[in-house]
Amino acid sequence: MSIFQDILQTDIDIFLNPEEFGELMEIDGRRLPVLVDNEKLAELKNKAQYADQIRTADMLLYLRTADLGYIPAQKAHIRVGSDRRIKRVSLVTETDGLLELILEENR
Repeated sequence: MSIFQDILQTDIDIFLNPEEFGELMEIDGRRLPVLVDNEKLAELKNKAQYADQIRTADMLLYLRTADLGYIPAQKAHIRVGSDRRIKRVSLVTETDGLLELILEENR
């Protein structure tokens, strides 16, 4: 587990709080608190173990599983952002109520 994940587990509320590090983002028609971490996505793209799965990914989101209400399946489609763009789930992990979604444009 990374230091970032340890910190998130200690105080998820601070990181998802729009007045701190998070932002409100529309996901499947609901505004939810999320943390966008595209720097971490860039790091993951450089790791060979993820190369095929996230090669074309363009967004990494953290959000509470309870806020979304479900765990999306890999390759599922969700609508993200105010423009309601359809994104494909490249990779999803869930740890202690926190989802990490790696998304790519639906092609």
